[in-house]
Amino acid sequence: MTAAALTAALTAREREVALLAAADTRSKDIADGLQLSVRTVNNHLQHAYAELGVTTRRELATALHRRVQADAGPLTELLISDTAQPSGSMTSA
Repeated sequence: MTAAALTAALTAREREVALLAAADTRSKDIADGLQLSVRTVNNHLQHAYAELGVTTRRELATALHRRVQADAGPLTELLISDTAQPSGSMTSA
């Protein structure tokens, strides 16, 4: 899966949550930082797991790294490439 396919498979918020989870950020910390409930964070993660064919955060991190490394550089570039980030984003510059 290319970075473009990953972008199409996940919403911007799902990508954001998945990348934060892949960086070993706890669901509660993601929820607090993005002003979401922990349940919403976990729902986003479950969708990302299904789309990427993984079942754990470790597998998620490995899958994201392998699938975007060649054509997108570091994982954080996926977040930077989003044209409209939601307010309250943990990744603001």
